[in-house]
Amino acid sequence: MQDTDTAAQTTPTQAERECPVCHAPIPVYLGYVIWCDRCNWNVQPTPPEKPSSFFATFYERLGRKMSNDLFDEVMEQPRLKPTLTLSITLAYAIATVVHLITLLIAGIGIVLLIVGWRYIPVVIFALLFLGVAWVMRPRFTRMPPQILAYDDIPALYSILNRVAEALESPPTKGIVINSAFNASLSQHGLSQKRLLTIGLPLFCILTVEEKIALIAHELAHSVNGDPQRRFIIHTALDSLLNWAYIVRPSKIFTPMPGFLVGIIAGFAMVPINLALIGLSNLFAYGAYGLLHLLYRDSQRAEYLADHLASTVAGTSHLLSLLEKLYSANHLQMVTQRFVLGRQQGNLFVALQQAVNELPERERERLRRVNLFEQARLDTSHPPTVYRVAFLQAVPTTQPKIILSPQEEKQLDELLARLQPAIQERIVDTFIHTL
Repeated sequence: MQDTDTAAQTTPTQAERECPVCHAPIPVYLGYVIWCDRCNWNVQPTPPEKPSSFFATFYERLGRKMSNDLFDEVMEQPRLKPTLTLSITLAYAIATVVHLITLLIAGIGIVLLIVGWRYIPVVIFALLFLGVAWVMRPRFTRMPPQILAYDDIPALYSILNRVAEALESPPTKGIVINSAFNASLSQHGLSQKRLLTIGLPLFCILTVEEKIALIAHELAHSVNGDPQRRFIIHTALDSLLNWAYIVRPSKIFTPMPGFLVGIIAGFAMVPINLALIGLSNLFAYGAYGLLHLLYRDSQRAEYLADHLASTVAGTSHLLSLLEKLYSANHLQMVTQRFVLGRQQGNLFVALQQAVNELPERERERLRRVNLFEQARLDTSHPPTVYRVAFLQAVPTTQPKIILSPQEEKQLDELLARLQPAIQERIVDTFIHTL
């Protein structure tokens, strides 16, 4: 039976409880999950669903093994660097074929249009090929309108530029501040302009040194050789997923207008729709397979991004940043208490307080949950506990970028100015989910 006693305080009770499985004494922290650190009883009060088939079980075990093997491998390497592996080479080959198919279809359309422009049937076929090529073309996401200009957040852009210079990374064209507990570096448009997105809930619980570490980690993704961020590969992935969506019919049997003729036409379309579903699945499995070729190299690149970020921000600050990533679920909890308790004031202060008061025992539970959930084959990130262990094993580095008291003050004032609008967005989103 699961036990998730909760209360308002965070100190352990006078009495200890006994683990119902191994009978070890368990310290009880009111307000947090009661669990056993010896046998892991109740470490995850709501465990994930178990694999439903033999293949799913095999896949899960394979993912754990590959993640563990990669961790052992990077721990043995004195220095990580971007490398061209067999899987990346195969991914490039598949991506090239994907783009060549689009170019081939477009080329056929152009040739037909040039050769047979005098003949209407040929022109129709040419336009059909060109239309298919247009639909199959790689899509490029546009820069979002929420980008903050330099004059809006000069303190943050100053840090961004200093970190980019230290990492020798390509320039970042803009910054977006949103309500997520996350941060990311994305690429947009044909020229692949880089955009840094920072979630204010995550940013607000970090010290200034950890903020620099977060920015350094994200910018390191532009120089760590992550295969999923390479232009040819990620555009091919987008194309395959778009193809799978476009060709897939909504229904296998769809009666056409007209009673008898419509029914006959509907049945006539069944084999065509089945063929289209098969083609859609082929494209989807192609994208799925391409991703799986890259997951191991993406996880390796994540370790390298951590190492590069530590050389700029300092190992200790990156380690403390990674520890705070375990607090992702606290945003929901704090928002719930804030809204349902009709509290007034600053949601971000409440979140920061909840994270700072987290007992070490609860942090350890979250570490173990993280290990159970993320040691998988189908994810681009290794478990955070592995990333922490990797950084602890490499030579400790000191920060290259240290902000002056005046710069820290400017950054704090900037974040305080952004908080009311983001807080309103978080609260509104939570209310709409009730």
